[in-house]
Amino acid sequence: MNVSLISYHFHGKEGLHRAVLEDFANVGLSITERLLSVEPSSPEDFNVRIRLFAEEFFAIHLEHRETCLIIHRENDMLLPHTKEIFFNIFLRVFERLVGFIEAGQKRGFVRDHLHPRLTAGYLIGAMKHIIFSDPIRITLGEPSIEDPAQRALLINQTLDIFFRGVSA
Repeated sequence: MNVSLISYHFHGKEGLHRAVLEDFANVGLSITERLLSVEPSSPEDFNVRIRLFAEEFFAIHLEHRETCLIIHRENDMLLPHTKEIFFNIFLRVFERLVGFIEAGQKRGFVRDHLHPRLTAGYLIGAMKHIIFSDPIRITLGEPSIEDPAQRALLINQTLDIFFRGVSA
């Protein structure tokens, strides 16, 4: 690959960086759309779709660990070249989760007094924490989330707390 060709096509290193982030973000958005765009039909359907969302969230973060760390760091800082991607794609993932929780709330699957945006933030925040604290767990001699049994335990524990705290 020719550096000049990359520079020409992507208009520099920032353009290439942006294209990589945008492609990655669109994969996450399509998964979220597939899982959470349909109103839940029952409490079980609500729980299963949230579980699938969590499993996909972890799978993407494990498969693209370094990319995800960069993305979350840059989203947290709202850097100029990633700000548009954050607001146009990543925020849509979050808003889809919020909308799914609202739909569950309207159907009586989520308690009325819970704020959907805070509830979605809790779930995303808990999952991000599990991912970002993995190196600490490993240092402490605990299994990594790369271990399927450990990942299942962490997902089950997180969702048990989430569902028992929000399910009607």
